[in-house]
Amino acid sequence: MQNAHIDIEDILRFRHGEMSGPEVRDVADHLAACRECSTLVEEMFAHDAAAALSFEIEQPRSRWRYRLAMAASVSAAVVGLSLLLWHGKRPYERSEWNTLVSEALTQHAVTIPRRIATDEPDELRGAVSSTASQLMPDGTVVESTRPDFLWPAVAGASYVVIIARDGQPVSVSAPLLTNHWRPSTSLSRGTTYEWQVRVTRGDEVSSLPAPPQRNPGFAVLGEAAAADLAAAQSAHPRDHLLIGVLAAHYGLREKAERELAQYAAEHPSASANELAASVNRRR
Repeated sequence: MQNAHIDIEDILRFRHGEMSGPEVRDVADHLAACRECSTLVEEMFAHDAAAALSFEIEQPRSRWRYRLAMAASVSAAVVGLSLLLWHGKRPYERSEWNTLVSEALTQHAVTIPRRIATDEPDELRGAVSSTASQLMPDGTVVESTRPDFLWPAVAGASYVVIIARDGQPVSVSAPLLTNHWRPSTSLSRGTTYEWQVRVTRGDEVSSLPAPPQRNPGFAVLGEAAAADLAAAQSAHPRDHLLIGVLAAHYGLREKAERELAQYAAEHPSASANELAASVNRRR
């Protein structure tokens, strides 16, 4: 083991039980004396083995060996930490970021929360048409409190966009001549909305989506999630892996897809491609 810090080879050998008794003691001594390495390991085991790795420097070494032996059972976290270090990344300043990134690297996948609205047929309104599926945002979380709305163009028509919450309109656009709009007032964070477009062409008035199709729905990213994502983007603006993993965690599908595709382009490998592709994998 290197004198300065525990390195990736040491972690892998420990995980596979390939260390001798004296080497295990050396690891225990190092973790007891080195706050940087002990904090790194403690963060990575925070959710699965906090009790096994919590410690105080004055604890007996035999207790440390016992705690390290317990930690050996949490192999997934160790693999994730190894991958994090293998990618040249020191641990992030927030333990939950370390955990999410290490899990994504270990599993070659991210998990997107369930959609706000599904593509399955609505029992009362019928199946979703191809036109309805072209209205965006739909079935996702949006980062901005003033998101962009897009819908299919209808020749010679004007439009009015209606955003509703719990069936009650909360924002209505002025008449529009283009098939996109951004509200002038902010929507509430952590809130789910649905919306539709009223289409006027001559004397004819219709709606998008047309009844009995369901209206598209979306949620605005909550305050805590928005603050967490903003902190990551401020501290690590070029870290497409971290930002993509956090975006996926908070349901920002398009942002996650964009960031992880950029990560895969910068770190070409089968595992990076698989990670990027997992954004759109149905779960």
